[in-house]
Amino acid sequence: IRPPERRLGEVGAQTAHLSTRLSGAMQQMITAQTQRVETIGKLLDANSFERVLERGFALVTDGDGRPLKRSEEAALGADVMVRFADASRAARLDPDGPVTAKATPKQGPKKVGGAKQDNKRDSNQDSLF
Repeated sequence: IRPPERRLGEVGAQTAHLSTRLSGAMQQMITAQTQRVETIGKLLDANSFERVLERGFALVTDGDGRPLKRSEEAALGADVMVRFADASRAARLDPDGPVTAKATPKQGPKKVGGAKQDNKRDSNQDSLF
């Protein structure tokens, strides 16, 4: 039979060892969770609409603060707020009536100059046309 003092010493040493292991495990878990929160924060920041505003876009909201996604959602002469990356400005939509956009002709890709190809095909090469 072992004396109780010895048994208490063993239990105390075992408790100290488990306490050290628990502290290490808790520290690892806290570090992992901190990294996870930082990663999610960066992802949230990257997908924030405010980052879109910094790229030159604007957010248009009606008088109640609801975003307007389509022009038909706002009446002629409606008062709106336009939020830019640095500030918001009030605006009135089409105070003089709707503006028609001028049609701008679309230009195709520029053709690279060069000698015209002979219509005869080389027997070893397929035609692209």
